[in-house]
Amino acid sequence: MSEFQYYEWQIIDRRLTAQEQNAVGKLSSHIDVTATRAQVDYSWGSFKHNPKKVLADYFDAFLYQANWGSNQLVFRFPARLLDASAVEAYCLDDYISLERMGEYYILDIELNDEDGRDWIEPGGELSGLLPLRNAILQGDYRSLYLAWLHGTSLQYEGELHEELVEPPLPPGLDSLDTTLNNFVEFFGIDEYLVEAAAKGGPSLPQSPSPEQLGKAIGQLSRAECDDFLLRLLQGEALVQIDLQRRLEALLGSGTSAAAPAQRRFSELLEARDAVAEAETQRLSLLAAEQKRRKMEALTGQQEAKWTEALRLIELGQAKAYDEAVDILRDLRDLAEYQQRSATFQAQIQKVHKQYSRRSALLTRLRRAGLE
Repeated sequence: MSEFQYYEWQIIDRRLTAQEQNAVGKLSSHIDVTATRAQVDYSWGSFKHNPKKVLADYFDAFLYQANWGSNQLVFRFPARLLDASAVEAYCLDDYISLERMGEYYILDIELNDEDGRDWIEPGGELSGLLPLRNAILQGDYRSLYLAWLHGTSLQYEGELHEELVEPPLPPGLDSLDTTLNNFVEFFGIDEYLVEAAAKGGPSLPQSPSPEQLGKAIGQLSRAECDDFLLRLLQGEALVQIDLQRRLEALLGSGTSAAAPAQRRFSELLEARDAVAEAETQRLSLLAAEQKRRKMEALTGQQEAKWTEALRLIELGQAKAYDEAVDILRDLRDLAEYQQRSATFQAQIQKVHKQYSRRSALLTRLRRAGLE
């Protein structure tokens, strides 16, 4: 298996200048650079610079994939806007880290699949994950909790610390949007574990109504209004988040619900197993019901189905053989359902004997378990 590595950076809050694009373009002989994005991949060798330093200098988000199982997502946040202490509650050695680099915080999520992949076709994944950055700035930590869940599964598999407890459970874990589902898919997070963790968690708070926002805006001073408008006209990044926080402060948080008790990770794993078992049973019952309906629909058609199968066999063509085998499978299942397997077995033996020189047919029958 040849190696393959993919690196992608994107900028959200502004556009790279021509000078910056030129500087990024010099980092690799075949890097593709635009005003909002840079991408490079390697089938041999690797990127010779620190990709997080490139992120800190020029971009807002970085994604890395390799076909041996590496998956990495990194965001850059203006330090003045990020609640670092809240984010650090979700950090996990070797998997999730937060570090200060100049005027920014760099959040690094690296959750690797040790099984690896024979082939990957990256492209588009980072765009589908970008909204997570602003969500984190706005206090939505669902992606961080999901990363902690998966990282902890990787870190403590087979060596579980009984007293290990979860970080704060963020609201809305039971209602993941498209971006969060992209996150779950990108890192291969156990959906049963996510469902188990979400049980009993708080729902997303209701957004302020236009009337409430209008009331809060009316409480802004003239100087504050002028300041927000000026910053907006000057193209300052993330002014909306500053304004949103100010309006939330004016609206007041009201009576907040008590935070749910933190659970041991071992409890989450037990709940995950229960969810998985319930889903297995549900699928089993669904399959049984589908089979029952199919068998009832076939009841009374045995003679016609046998006639059709034999007609197809007589054609002596590969496609006809395949269609005949499909019909014979259904007849076998129907015989089992009606507890008449012996009758079917006698009939299928006649087929083997009658067409004993048709090796292509007999091979298909054996592969289908029709012997």
